[in-house]
This record gives sequence, structure tokens and C-alpha cells, in this order.
Amino acid sequence: MNHWIAHLATQDARFHPDSPTEIEDFGRVLATADLAQGFVATVTDLGLIAVAGEDAAGFLHNQLTNDVEHLGVNEARLAGYCTPKGRLQATFQMWRDLDTVYLQLPRAIQAPLQKRLTMFVLRAKAKLRDATDEPRYGAVLGLGGAAAASVLRACAGALP
Repeated sequence: MNHWIAHLATQDARFHPDSPTEIEDFGRVLATADLAQGFVATVTDLGLIAVAGEDAAGFLHNQLTNDVEHLGVNEARLAGYCTPKGRLQATFQMWRDLDTVYLQLPRAIQAPLQKRLTMFVLRAKAKLRDATDEPRYGAVLGLGGAAAASVLRACAGALP
């Protein structure tokens, strides 16, 4: 259990019986009017693959459906992973910092995709690791409703 999940448990989060990371609720079900006005939701069903190394961007660029080599440090993009026949296997959000590219995707498919990508690293100077529970990556929150944009602007400044 990571720090975020442990913190949510102290806040009366009720977890799904079959999944220790899937939160059902916090003891209160929001009405439609509450949801329309605005809400913050914890997103605990996502995993994170970190691909680090000198060749990380080039390696992923050859494996994914979107341009990774020209992905800027302050950008995020949607991308996908396909079979050699072109069948889409996974979609995810990706972003990067100076030396690592991150792929955020559902936990259910994270381990199989990471294993598959690892098979193709070969001589590329790239290492894949599961970064889901690393404390430095914090938590994922979902915002919705009429107040979401103003809350984001107050926290993050101008929005695209």
C-alpha cells in the first residue's frame, strides 16, 4: 500500500473488497446537484511506468503511436501501443522530465505492457520500472463540474 492509499484509508475511504486500491466511496454518495456544482475524486486505479535512460525517448518513439522524441518537458500526450498487426493493445497518457518518460495507464494492464515493452529494449539504453507507488509522484485527482476550471486556474495558473 502506498502513502496516498494509506492516507485515504485514514480519511474513511471504503475500498472495494476485491481490490485494495479501488475506492468505492467515503461513506457519502454525492447527489447529482453536488456533482454538477463541482467535485474532486481520487483516481487510484492508474499505474505509472517510468522509462529512463539515454535512449528512453527514442526507444518509445519506435514502439508507440505518438511522437515521443519531440515531447516537451511541459507537455502531455495521449499515445497507444499496438501489436505488429496494428491492433491497439493499450492507450495511456505520457509526459516527460529531463531524463525520464512516464506512461500513465490502468493498473490492470500496466504490468503486462511493461513486461512486453521490456522484451524489446534489447540494446537501447533504457530501463523500465513500475513507479506507481513511488512517493515522489504523489497522487492523481480528478476534478469535475462547473467549478473545476476555476479551481484549476487558481492552483495552476492559465489553462490551455
